[in-house]
This record gives sequence, structure tokens and C-alpha cells, in this order.
Amino acid sequence: MQRQTLFGVLMVFVAVAEASAHHSRAVFYDSSRVIETEGVVTRVLWRNPHTRFWLMDDNGVEWTLESTPPATLSRHGLGRAVLT
Repeated sequence: MQRQTLFGVLMVFVAVAEASAHHSRAVFYDSSRVIETEGVVTRVLWRNPHTRFWLMDDNGVEWTLESTPPATLSRHGLGRAVLT
């Protein structure tokens, strides 16, 4: 019985580590800075778990942007057609 309990506890820790790793933004983004730019959306990847789109700014720099899931954007009136 102890072996099964230990296995269950380990599985909980693995699941928590996986969930927090997936949602950690600190590794990829500097939330202390705000960058504003304008441009043309060149590509849209409309899928779960996150919508991704690419923006070409006036200086020829292509930005990759990640957003919430498609269902969340749609609930706020931002359908795929808005980005294309």
C-alpha cells in the first residue's frame, strides 16, 4: 500500500510541475516592459491552447505574438477574420 501511495504523490507533483511549466511566462517574456508597434498581420495560427500570429512592422521586423485560446478571443468578439 505504501508503494501505491508514494506513486500517487509523485504523480501529483509531476502534474503540478507540468501545469506550472506550461503557464510560466517569466522564462519567455519581460513583463516589466511594454512595447507598442503597428503593422500588418502576415500569418495566423488559430488553435488551442494559444492563438499565435505574426506581425510585420513598418521597419520590416516580424513579431511573433501569442494570445489566449481561440474560444476566449471569440467570446470577446475577436474572430479569426479580425486578424486576417
